[in-house]
Amino acid sequence: MRMPFYPSISWFSPWRWRRRYFGIVTLLFACILCGGWIRSRFQSDALVILVGKTWIFNVVSERGYLGARAAGYGTDGEQGILWTTNPVDYSQAYDPMELVSVPYRVDLPGFHLGSHGPSKFPKGYFGLCFISYLTLTLILFVTAIWLLISKPRIQQHE
Repeated sequence: MRMPFYPSISWFSPWRWRRRYFGIVTLLFACILCGGWIRSRFQSDALVILVGKTWIFNVVSERGYLGARAAGYGTDGEQGILWTTNPVDYSQAYDPMELVSVPYRVDLPGFHLGSHGPSKFPKGYFGLCFISYLTLTLILFVTAIWLLISKPRIQQHE
């Protein structure tokens, strides 16, 4: 015996509302990242977090990339948070991983990952990851469009 057709998702159902809500939030994040991308073309921003006497964490936005660096050197440092902003200097070539010699490294279009361990510096570790704002923005934009425009499947009971 076949059951009559009952659409499981209507226009006002909670799932459709959540899809649209998540789509709008995702689109908002994509717009914020797009603003950060434009700012990073002119200003280099860095948030430096000093943790104890051994670790330094950086969140960096420069030349179209958003990155994170972590270093453990075992030096005597103070705890705290610093924020720096500098104009971007386009007179020099740029590689997001140029600040240190990184023996273990993965370079893909719009994505850089690298690290070194105690073999290079006996008392230190260094790791970094950079991803292009364009890559992040496109991923979020496509996801938002999918959430806002696509229609959920309607299940039929058999």
